[in-house]
Amino acid sequence: MLEQIKLNLYFFWKTSWMTLLIFWLIYAGFVLFMLLITFSSDGGIEMMGVNTFPSMIFFVIFGVYFFRETFSNVIKFGITRMSYYVSLMIYIVLFSILMTTISQLFIKLIESLIELFNITNFTFTGIDLNMIENISQWEFILYEALIYILLFLLSLLFASIFYRFGLKVGFLTLLVFPLAFVFKDVAEIIFDALAYLLIGSEKYQAFYFLIPYLVLALLLLLLTKRLSVVDQVTYK
Repeated sequence: MLEQIKLNLYFFWKTSWMTLLIFWLIYAGFVLFMLLITFSSDGGIEMMGVNTFPSMIFFVIFGVYFFRETFSNVIKFGITRMSYYVSLMIYIVLFSILMTTISQLFIKLIESLIELFNITNFTFTGIDLNMIENISQWEFILYEALIYILLFLLSLLFASIFYRFGLKVGFLTLLVFPLAFVFKDVAEIIFDALAYLLIGSEKYQAFYFLIPYLVLALLLLLLTKRLSVVDQVTYK
């Protein structure tokens, strides 16, 4: 299995790197354009860039694309579903760490440009540090990585549901969470549970992320063990 995992990780990276590069080039171009506007306005315009949210959106979309591009191809090469799953769990962590590292380096780059050109009307950050007190920089960086892992897992799970059951069941599954807020008691339970995952909350502890990780990973395992190589959305 170890050899298969190595091959899977190589294939995963080969599938991912161009998408990752395109995302950061587009995003960097957009931020630099905003920076140029604020610099040329000579203080007439104030802007704030938040680095984390575009990356979060990227993970939601990328997970769907990634699963569709890798699962059937890997299985057709003769790789077992279990080795695919194990490789996937490893890659989720590695890719999230990579994204967090790039994100932090990008923040430092923009901050250096702001300082170099003395741009006082442009603020660029990851998670807004001013809103939360008594949290270290390293805790914010860890939190960013934890959020990326969670979103990647969630996106892969929904992708596998669409892949296995098709559009109807997939969209019904997507509706479950927003419809839950219709019921007051259920909504209160959800908000109370989310408080354990919100940094700055009195209930927050980083290890609480292990609970949704384990639930999502188990559901993903159950689905991938039974998946056909035929996508029930595109039938390819």
